[in-house]
Amino acid sequence: MKKLLTFSILIAITLTLSFGVLSFATNDVALADANTYIEIPDETELSSLTSASVSAIPFCDGASFDPIFYLPTTYYLKVTGEKKLSVRLGDSYPVSYNGLNGYVFVSDFETAPAITENATIDTVGEAPALALTYVGSTASSISNSSVDSSWAINYMGEVCDSNGVIDTTKVFVKCAKADETVYGEILKSNVAAFTIPLHQVTLNAQAALNEGDVADGVVPSISPFGNDSIVKTILIIGIIVPAVLIIILLFKPRKRPDTYDNRSRRMTESSRYDNSYRSGNRYDDPRYANDYGRNDNRRDRDDGYRPRDYRDEDR
Repeated sequence: MKKLLTFSILIAITLTLSFGVLSFATNDVALADANTYIEIPDETELSSLTSASVSAIPFCDGASFDPIFYLPTTYYLKVTGEKKLSVRLGDSYPVSYNGLNGYVFVSDFETAPAITENATIDTVGEAPALALTYVGSTASSISNSSVDSSWAINYMGEVCDSNGVIDTTKVFVKCAKADETVYGEILKSNVAAFTIPLHQVTLNAQAALNEGDVADGVVPSISPFGNDSIVKTILIIGIIVPAVLIIILLFKPRKRPDTYDNRSRRMTESSRYDNSYRSGNRYDDPRYANDYGRNDNRRDRDDGYRPRDYRDEDR
């Protein structure tokens, strides 16, 4: 009963810890219901950053998976689902960037992207808060809409073709007017010159650097684990294996002590005590005969071992 209770407690602890780790390991999207993000890293030292630049990470179409535009550094992608595993295309994440849905591929990052939560991003958004000024003399056609200076135009990234070749003459933008929102390409000559500002998260990190709260370097990652499958596997093994070993040791059969009867049985393949018990004649041995025994015919045997003699002497 005690072993059963111990076993039940160990199983409960193991399952609780395992499910907790597995939920952490398999949930690359969120640690609750909060928004989670992937950072577009900038390898420049934090203290030297003055503006964002064009990264080598493309934002890909959600249907064809072809690259659409290159994302600016220091900004973030909102994760909208679990990581997609594909042998042909490679692992990818479904993401949203300033309201546009698509994918990014893990192989386009130098290191596996970390999945993070951040209240600042929740407030200011993932994409650059960069409003472009339309200066073209004629309207631009984007998704069958005529975009001009009456539209609110926001920068998204640098346009590239399906092979990932950048087009230096265009930018990818989000255009909104009344209840209409369109995404597409626009000639750089139709908008005023601009510089991509740093994301607010990076600006906050620089402020902390100036106050001596953090060390210089790239923008610190928020999540220490990210989606590193190796770390998750180690965590799972580190919890389950010790629990299994404890259970095995707890229920390992104990070796019986080597008694005289065991040794006798190994040598003769039987025990004279077992035989006596099985035959029901435990008292057939004349040494145990007495007035109350069954061997009355041996009661007067002169073998020097008669219990009644001792009884008489006691009297």
